[in-house]
Amino acid sequence: MNDPKTLKESLRIIEGFTLAYQDSDKTLETAERILNDIYKVAHLHGTCENPHTNWRIERLTIKKSLKGII
Repeated sequence: MNDPKTLKESLRIIEGFTLAYQDSDKTLETAERILNDIYKVAHLHGTCENPHTNWRIERLTIKKSLKGII
């Protein structure tokens, strides 16, 4: 998943998270949830050997949900 197209999509997803946070209640719980999601998206481009199938599914779901934002 380290191809340039997917990396660009991941960066746009992370940008979407930051925009969503700006429009949120800005609680610690919201920040922690968003940071956790950012970690998952970024980690998929690391050197981890675990396929993280559930994270990949979450990434696709998140990408769809941010379609109007990013």
